[in-house]
Amino acid sequence: MTKVDLLPPSVKDLQFNRFFKNGFLLLARVIAVTFCVTLATSLAARLGATRMDAFQICLQAIIACAFAEKDYEKAKVVAARVLQFVAATQPINSLVFVFDGVNFGASDFIYSAYSMVLVSVVSIASLFLLWKSHVFVGIWFGLTIFMGLRAFYGILRV
Repeated sequence: MTKVDLLPPSVKDLQFNRFFKNGFLLLARVIAVTFCVTLATSLAARLGATRMDAFQICLQAIIACAFAEKDYEKAKVVAARVLQFVAATQPINSLVFVFDGVNFGASDFIYSAYSMVLVSVVSIASLFLLWKSHVFVGIWFGLTIFMGLRAFYGILRV
């Protein structure tokens, strides 16, 4: 049997500064992600209630309405369109979440924070540009760029 110390010998050994530093880095990362996704939602809201609904709950809301109106062709077209933007990004999202886990497991909070801030800045610029030129579809392209850049920086780090 080995001796296990449940409490460190002193408060200094708790390394609070390390927790604060890593906590600040994670907070910066979360703010960058949240700002980018919130901006996309805000841009969709500027398009009106119908398109905002489509952005937030596009498959459920529009398809439910189409089925209620017995407009099956509309439901089919909407489902196909949503799948083009949402389903196509899922493999990218899967990679991103794995790389996030690897970085967190390796306590690589500095890279996670700085790369996310950089990705968010580029993604925010692309969201504005694409929204102005392609409106609703531009928002989805902007979010795809966001996830693609996250995957790129995850691969780059590994």
